[in-house]
Amino acid sequence: MINSKEFGYNKEYMQNVAIVKKLIANCRKSNKTKAMFDGVTMKARGEYVTNMRVLKESRRVRDRSGRKRDCWVLVSYRKKAVNGNTRVDYYITRNDFECIRTLARQLSPAAKTA
Repeated sequence: MINSKEFGYNKEYMQNVAIVKKLIANCRKSNKTKAMFDGVTMKARGEYVTNMRVLKESRRVRDRSGRKRDCWVLVSYRKKAVNGNTRVDYYITRNDFECIRTLARQLSPAAKTA
């Protein structure tokens, strides 16, 4: 077993990575978002599991049909994007792990250096 303290990772960081991996694994099992979180696709978009976070609170979001659904918010920070650093929010439904909405935002210059 790898000791996380050897590599400078704290316990909270390791728990977050485990939660993100579980959420992505469940999304891959669902047929609707199987290719969205594929390793090759994520690498092409410049996304890595270590740069992702799941927000603690869930949100109610309207899907394309207009229904409100409870969603987890998976936040991804793309560090080497062509147009600068970008934050992408994926809204994933709680019951069937379908990604119903994606929101990309350009980070401000102050946030790029942080």
